Amino acid sequence: MQNLNLKSKLILLLLLPVIGLLFLSITISYDKYLTYTKLEMLNKVILLSTKTKTLVSVSYTHLTLPTKRIV
Repeated sequence: MQNLNLKSKLILLLLLPVIGLLFLSITISYDKYLTYTKLEMLNKVILLSTKTKTLVSVSYTHLTLPTKRIV
């Protein structure tokens, strides 16, 4: 280590933090990407749900049993 010049020592000193920052930034970016894709899929499911709800909406008033009560 004593044979290295000052430039080489500085590079070695800064190499580990730079690698750590690079690893963290890649990990965080990948996590954000996964969150984005999950939210996009959720958005598609919600849109599909609202579209099918309008197709399937049924009025249940005609399904009630008749009563013999005179009003």
